[in-house]
Amino acid sequence: MRLRYSWVLLLPLSLAMTACTGPAGSGPLGVTAKGKLFREDQRRAADAVNGKELDGSSFSLQSTAGQVTLLNLYASWCPPCQAETPQLVALYPEEKAAGVAFVGVDTKDLDKSAALDYTRDARIPYPVIYDPNAKLPIEIGRFPLPGLPMTILLDKKHRIVAVYSGPVLPADLRPALATLRAET
Repeated sequence: MRLRYSWVLLLPLSLAMTACTGPAGSGPLGVTAKGKLFREDQRRAADAVNGKELDGSSFSLQSTAGQVTLLNLYASWCPPCQAETPQLVALYPEEKAAGVAFVGVDTKDLDKSAALDYTRDARIPYPVIYDPNAKLPIEIGRFPLPGLPMTILLDKKHRIVAVYSGPVLPADLRPALATLRAET
C-alpha cells in the first residue's frame, strides 16, 4: 500500500527540483560549469545590488556600470573560501587593469569583526559588502545560496552570465572574463 502512493510524495519533489534549474546547459539552481557562460539569450538582468561595505560606506552596483563585474560570495569561516581568496586577490590587479570590477560579498559571517579581520588578513583590495543574512544572492538573481564560495559574473549590461558554485581558479576565470570584455 505504501509503495502504491509513493508517487504522491515523489511528484512534488520532482517538480520542485525542476523548478530550481537554470537555463539549458546549467546545473541545479542555475549554476554553470567552471569557465562556461550563459548564452546571450539565457542571460537575465541582475537585480539592484546595494549594501553596506565592511567599513560602513554604501555600495551600489551602479558604481561598476559598463564594466564586466565579478561578485565573489564567501565567509571567513569557510575553508574552500579561504583557499580561493588568495587566488582572486592575485588575479585582481591584472583584471582591474583590463577594466573588470571585483566585488566581494562577505556572507553568513554573523560576527562582523571576523569579517573585518578576514578581509584585512587576506589583503582583499576590492570593495566588500557585508551580508550576514545571505540576502544578496536572492536579490541579485532570485536564487538561494547553494554553498560557499560562489562567484557570479555579470556582463557590461549587468546581466548574469555565469554562476560558479565552489572555488574557482584564475585559469577558469581568465578566458570567461576575456570573452566578456570583448563583448560590446
